[in-house]
Amino acid sequence: MTLVATAGWADGGTSSCNIKLEKDDQLARGKDLEIAAGDVVHDAIVIDGNLTLKKGAHVHNAMVSGGKLKVADGAQIDGDVVVFDGKAYVAKGATVKGSQVIVGKQVKVVGETGEQASFNITIEGKSLSSVIAGAVLKELRDCKVE
Repeated sequence: MTLVATAGWADGGTSSCNIKLEKDDQLARGKDLEIAAGDVVHDAIVIDGNLTLKKGAHVHNAMVSGGKLKVADGAQIDGDVVVFDGKAYVAKGATVKGSQVIVGKQVKVVGETGEQASFNITIEGKSLSSVIAGAVLKELRDCKVE
């Protein structure tokens, strides 16, 4: 999957977003996506829904915007996890070889070796990470898919 986005937020201009899916990618918009045991997917992308990886599922990268990521015991993600405006639940027996970045009310990062960092920036009572996550979700909803 290739995601190309340009944003014109700062200057009041227009923004555009294009998602180019490759052969083994899966995309769900406005619905849930479940990767079953034995299935191999390169990039699993869900916008406005939940992504569930069952035991024995194998994914390279996982991205969820506006929903939940659930990774079962025995599921494997070889690359990275990115969640905007949602939550991630990774079972103890699941494998995530890359980094995990969750952006919502706060920003949480889990590195490849398990080290964690969380932070929140508040400006005038508003969580900056929530504003960013909401803006990303809005843009992804309007992305063109090729």
